[in-house]
Amino acid sequence: MGRDALVVDFPVFYPGGWKGLPPQSASPDFSVAERDTNYGSKIIAGLVGGDMNAIDRPEHEFHKASDIDLKDVWEDVLAPPVPVLKSFQKDFSYGRARGNTWGYQSNSKRERKRMDKFFYTGSIETVALNSAQDVSGMLGRLGIDLKTEVEVWEGETMKISVVRGKYVEKPYNQYYSEDQAARLQYRETLSGKELVRRKANTWVSDHFGIAVGIKVL
Repeated sequence: MGRDALVVDFPVFYPGGWKGLPPQSASPDFSVAERDTNYGSKIIAGLVGGDMNAIDRPEHEFHKASDIDLKDVWEDVLAPPVPVLKSFQKDFSYGRARGNTWGYQSNSKRERKRMDKFFYTGSIETVALNSAQDVSGMLGRLGIDLKTEVEVWEGETMKISVVRGKYVEKPYNQYYSEDQAARLQYRETLSGKELVRRKANTWVSDHFGIAVGIKVL
């Protein structure tokens, strides 16, 4: 799976009292947050955010290793108590007390997880953004239940499930992207069944977005 990264440097100038010193900057790229640039500037802070793919519990501790030494925005404030729900009750907060960002916006049953994070280092103070959809501690979430209409290819296939110890086949509408549809039609894997172009209302992402405010000290 390909990944994209947006890297931005923010120059920070302190008025008065800094004459003769090189300009300072804050960088969201923590890999360079503690070394000097080639232009005489000194990077004093770094922030990185996105899908950290923290699947297993030990992975939530990786940032604390001595050779990494980053701070997790979620840990800046003590997490709120997790509500105790009965088996028939639904968590309408979408795991807010756990900081969850993944596992809700899918037609498949998934384990809810805090996949998306902000890490930072250097002279930064985190600030909660009230403009986010919801806020817990310093971390805001957005894009919860956000959907959009897209054009997809639809094809009927068979879904096999186990009912009372027996295998049962039921027709199931599967949706495909442009590339997937082209491959399927080329290989004729749908046993001669045609794909139909239609519009579908779907989630913008299977992840929630995250937001945080920062102050460079």
